[in-house]
Amino acid sequence: MRKSAVGLAVLGLLWIGVPAGAWGPQSQIAIVTTAGRMLSKEGVVPLSKMEKEIRQGAALSSGELALLMPNADMQPVRSILTEMQLLQTVRESGVDPYFAFRLGALGKVVASVTAPMQTADPVYRKMYYDDIDQRISETGLTLQARQMVDGTEYFARLSRELEERQAMLATDYKSGLGFDGVAKTTYGQDISRSINAVGDTWYTVLQRRGVSAGVSQDQKRNYVLRAMAFYVDRASVGEINAAHTRLEALDVYTGDVLKEIGDMMYEAGMRERAVEEYLAVLKKEPERKDVVRRIADYYIDLADEELEKDRLETARDYYARALEVDPLHPFAESKRLTAEKLIRERDARLAQARDAITKARELEENAEVQASTKRYAEAIVQLRQALDLYRGVTNEFVVEKRAAQAGINNVTSRLRELRTGLQESASALSGAGSSVDTANLAGKEAENQRDALYKTMVEKAYEQELERQLPQVDLRVRGKD
Repeated sequence: MRKSAVGLAVLGLLWIGVPAGAWGPQSQIAIVTTAGRMLSKEGVVPLSKMEKEIRQGAALSSGELALLMPNADMQPVRSILTEMQLLQTVRESGVDPYFAFRLGALGKVVASVTAPMQTADPVYRKMYYDDIDQRISETGLTLQARQMVDGTEYFARLSRELEERQAMLATDYKSGLGFDGVAKTTYGQDISRSINAVGDTWYTVLQRRGVSAGVSQDQKRNYVLRAMAFYVDRASVGEINAAHTRLEALDVYTGDVLKEIGDMMYEAGMRERAVEEYLAVLKKEPERKDVVRRIADYYIDLADEELEKDRLETARDYYARALEVDPLHPFAESKRLTAEKLIRERDARLAQARDAITKARELEENAEVQASTKRYAEAIVQLRQALDLYRGVTNEFVVEKRAAQAGINNVTSRLRELRTGLQESASALSGAGSSVDTANLAGKEAENQRDALYKTMVEKAYEQELERQLPQVDLRVRGKD
């Protein structure tokens, strides 16, 4: 009867809550990673190649751990056994980085339940764990051959050892002796116990085959979704595709699961890959209107982005594709029509710009004809008109803007040459005042003064040219003489 009572007491200890700080953070990581290296060295499985993922799992916060192993804080051993069953089932699909991550999380809980001082006074418990954390790299280890973990009996046996150790450690810390008492000579054994327990747990998961009884579809479904979230977070399409292939054996890929995977990819920016998931949903369930809408929205998003970059034809085509996928989409048609309107308006502006360049070039040619006969005033007027046309071409069209800029440069240079010719012509006019006035006006034009002054100069010079050339002017002058 006494033995039975003790057994029940120990078993009861297994199901009480384990403090989140069972072993310090450094000790937990060291215990779990050492167990992985131990199994690799023993040739069980090369876990050392996935030590990064194992460490990630071992470093989870209490909240993050609860998402993977519900009730791990209140019923840790039960959670360990449940997780072992799930991982044994998944093991048939192979060991991948996410599997290693889950092993790390499982190892964290195993390390916690095999730590001394779990139920001791919180003050002394923390003192002990802090002391071990500071010395974790100094301890010698006593590692044992692997053994299978068969239910609660394995942890019940370890719990009896822990209960005896806790009594001695607690006494030392209460008395003020602290780490210099029993802890100093036994902490290597206590660390080794946890490493061996983690190693045995993983060994059982990795070696035992065909264990699927008691693993529900919900458990497998959640595993798959969390695995895909893990790989999506790593932004690795190759890992995602490989995981898909491996996890198909779990037979949980319903339309809803594929939709959820597609959504997480879409939100992570892997939109093209997400559409593959949506198409896989439609292959299974062709009437899924929510998925049809999601694919149409994808093309709408692409079109909106193209529209912002002024790639109007591409945007229009994407809107059209969205309409093909979902003819009832509330925005696809209106957005397509808007794109069509913008294309027409842009084409009209382009035609206007090209027409302006053509007319400006014609004016340049006409100005050259006028200049060849020394009709500088008329040539200048036409060049100024050409300049206005060139300047009216905006930056919207790169090719046309370059052509217009070339025209501006050419006309500006030619105007300077014609102003020189106009000044030379003005000096031949009668009356010094007239010559000086014309020269002054030409100088003001060279300094880019207001167009009104320049126009006055041109008109005056032109009238004086006409007066000099007409015979009537000569007769009027002789008559006055």
